[in-house]
Amino acid sequence: MKLTFRKMLGISAALLLILACFPLLSGKAFAAVEFHDYDPSEGVRFETGADQPGHTLGIKDGSEKISSVEGYDKSLIKVEKHDDYLWITVFGDGTTTITVHGAEGGTADVKVIVEEGFMSHSIKEWMDMDQIWFGSKKIEVSGRSVTSGTLTVGKDKYKVPKLGSDHKYVVKLKKIYKLGTKITLKMKYGKYSATMKSKIFSASSFSEVQRSKKALKLRCHNMHKGDIIKISYKGKTYKKKLSKSFNDKDKTIKIKMKKTVKKNAKLTITIKNKYKQVLYKDTVKLKNGFFEYPEEDEDPEGDE
Repeated sequence: MKLTFRKMLGISAALLLILACFPLLSGKAFAAVEFHDYDPSEGVRFETGADQPGHTLGIKDGSEKISSVEGYDKSLIKVEKHDDYLWITVFGDGTTTITVHGAEGGTADVKVIVEEGFMSHSIKEWMDMDQIWFGSKKIEVSGRSVTSGTLTVGKDKYKVPKLGSDHKYVVKLKKIYKLGTKITLKMKYGKYSATMKSKIFSASSFSEVQRSKKALKLRCHNMHKGDIIKISYKGKTYKKKLSKSFNDKDKTIKIKMKKTVKKNAKLTITIKNKYKQVLYKDTVKLKNGFFEYPEEDEDPEGDE
């Protein structure tokens, strides 16, 4: 049978029609990537003031698996792709769109809006600087990865090292600074920055006083080499200088007295550092030769 041009044209049209209908027969014509709790008119929004380090966007049941993502501004956001969800973190304020490709050929556009001021606020919110006690030789800061950071202690400046695996920056100090020394931490993330301020506090104290023969025993906390314990009793002063440090530890220290103190003696106890700064001072009264501070109730009855 001889095929004419008209017949060949008709056969071609029929084949094209069959190919066009094949996706309908296989159920894949309406393949799509769809997400839970995502409104295209709203987009994924990072609002200024919100504690929102990132956003998880999971696919709906029956949706195509995610095969790839593209098209978004990589200077603005980072997208971690998984088969059934996206994890979005941000680097700056602005708007961008992620084009998501499904494993079966479907696509979806995800709009991401980062409100102006979100980054500056968030860097500070995600930062947490531990309280710094006198005698400490390091400062720990928790937070997210940043571009750079500077820690100023008094007049000395330190470069903040890389973020550790425990999500902490640890800055080692070259010396012991005086009580009350001002501390300024500045962290930068691209063009955004945040600043935290603090100072050096005292954590030195005593919790017990016990009378012994021609001596007093003090249970002290967080003491340092060079600290001086001074006890005033009946117009006289007794001192002891420490030759070792006991940072973040309790230590019972014995102080010699000229005479054995009375069972109900009243004493003024002062702890000074090597810079002659007062770390702790209190007046206590012994009861049967003993004094102990009551333990603080961390959850008082009636508090909710």
